[in-house]
Amino acid sequence: MKNALSRLARQWRGETRSKPACPAPREAGSVAPADPVSALIERVEASPHGRETLDARFLTIDDRVAFLYLEKVACTYIKNILVQEAFGSLEGFDPSYYLELWGKNNLIHTLAFEGLRTNGRDVLRSDRATITFCRNPYGRFLSAYFDKIVNPPEIEKPGFQWVRREILFKQVRQRNKAGVQAMAGGIRLEDFARFVAEQDEGARDKHWAHQHSLNLAHVHTANETIRIETLDETFPGLWERYMGRPLPRVAKPERNVSRKHHGLDKSIADIIYKTYERDFDLFGYARSSWQDFA
Repeated sequence: MKNALSRLARQWRGETRSKPACPAPREAGSVAPADPVSALIERVEASPHGRETLDARFLTIDDRVAFLYLEKVACTYIKNILVQEAFGSLEGFDPSYYLELWGKNNLIHTLAFEGLRTNGRDVLRSDRATITFCRNPYGRFLSAYFDKIVNPPEIEKPGFQWVRREILFKQVRQRNKAGVQAMAGGIRLEDFARFVAEQDEGARDKHWAHQHSLNLAHVHTANETIRIETLDETFPGLWERYMGRPLPRVAKPERNVSRKHHGLDKSIADIIYKTYERDFDLFGYARSSWQDFA
């Protein structure tokens, strides 16, 4: 009786807490839900190009910021800045001394890969800020066409010849005489656009895969997403804000000299738009913006 009265008194004064309810029994074979970051990483790893992004596309030079680059989105320029910050100027280096046919860009890409890449899983689990980039899908597609199909660097030619062969062989399989004859002058932009449109996303080369597959924009929002069309205006200020010092001055890569006549018209633009529609939506580029490149 005395214990009961004491308990009632404590309850009246608010000194006791309700006993927590027992958790509902877990069904046999069920798996406990993962924390949000682990669930995000699992989703990324299961998506096309996701594992490669986590393994290789996050670059860091300190513990403040991770730069999530994309191929054909000013990646050589971004890497050059980071490499210079980490290792100093590359002036005086002869890249071909280290590998025959190497140019400066090859050296930049390799130094960034060997020395600056960071496990993206660790970045997502940390408080580190992430800066990524995007580009008008029409412009990026044209860049991939010229730099990888029309006039790739000598060292890269063997790696992309299979695309040329496959586009030719498709016309052969269809017994398309006119299509085969058209290949005598090289792979046309329309041929390449149709080839890419028919590929599964996971089979697409990283230079023409969806941008959101590479920078994870469909599942993860970076602290900053910079359009390369406004890179000169926006990047210096963001760099200084996050890094605490002025943006280093580095030369931008020379554009491929073959980028003169590509034949982009509305019918080809429609193929490109339908292939990359989600990139247009996610990054806010207009379907009609192909006219800026015509």
